[in-house]
Amino acid sequence: MDSVRAAVSGPTRVRAGRRIRGSRHQAPGGETACFIHARMRRVIDTVTTRHPGATIVLVSHGTFLHIGLTELLRNVSPEWAEGFPLVNAGTIVALHGPDGLRCETWCGAVPPSDS
Repeated sequence: MDSVRAAVSGPTRVRAGRRIRGSRHQAPGGETACFIHARMRRVIDTVTTRHPGATIVLVSHGTFLHIGLTELLRNVSPEWAEGFPLVNAGTIVALHGPDGLRCETWCGAVPPSDS
C-alpha cells in the first residue's frame, strides 16, 4: 500500500508538448487533441456567452486541461506549460475577452506576455 501511495502522492506531470498540439492521434477509446480543443472551445464559448462578466469555475482532468488550454490560451505554449506541471487541485486562472483567452496564472506561475 505504501508503494501505491508514494506513486500517486507526487505531482502529476503532463507530457503534452508540440507532438500533441493539433494532433489527430487517438488512443483506443480516447479523444484526439483536435477534438479536445473543439470541445473545450465550445464549452468556454457557451458558458461565457450565457454569463458575461461573471467569474466562472470550470473543473476537469489535468491532461484534458493541459492539452485544451495550451491551444486556446493565447499566451501559453505546450512547451512553456510543461515546465509547470498541473498538480492535483492545481488552478489555471484565465481572462476571457473579445480577443480570446489569456492566462493570468498557471499553477502559480505567471506565463510570458502575449506574443
